[in-house]
Amino acid sequence: MSQFKLFISLCAARVGSELNMNTLANSCQISSPTAKSWLSVLERSYILFQLKPYYRNYNKRITKRPKIFFYDTGLVCHLLGIRSADQLDFDKDKGRLFENFIVSEIIKSDHHNDQTRDWWYWRTSHGKEIDLLRESRGGYSVYEIKASTTVKSDFFKVINQFSEIAQTENVKRFLLYGGKQSYVRSGINIVGWPDVIKLK
Repeated sequence: MSQFKLFISLCAARVGSELNMNTLANSCQISSPTAKSWLSVLERSYILFQLKPYYRNYNKRITKRPKIFFYDTGLVCHLLGIRSADQLDFDKDKGRLFENFIVSEIIKSDHHNDQTRDWWYWRTSHGKEIDLLRESRGGYSVYEIKASTTVKSDFFKVINQFSEIAQTENVKRFLLYGGKQSYVRSGINIVGWPDVIKLK
């Protein structure tokens, strides 16, 4: 396997995870500058993109690690050796692959509609995480992503805590999940995967 093909495959194995450039470079036996250059090529070719962490302090946004996602989840599955839907159902990475699918569809929908909205992920020092976040009209829209086809009450825990952490009541909350029905439950917008591209 060529080093560049190995590099792409290792990127695919890291979708939805924080990117450690030095670890990635070492795994491919290349230098960090080369890894950064290859990653830039993949971004400019619209193969993958980075999702930055959200911090009110802009300097921290730059220094903290981004997550990487592929525009084409099918390509990710191919690179990981997943060849069927049945195989995907039992794959250990199903949750991260579903997250890649949802995030990429939202980003591609923005591009298609000529929107330039900024998207982020958010994580506290204690490990609490919002999968997707954007600022909107003086507040926030926060999104939890779950591959499960059924909605469970514990899915709401972090997005319900976000208002207190962010010290604002102006928070729109969304749960994006693997089912097909969309509805509102306890003030949270439950969005089935077919409706994700309709999000405003």
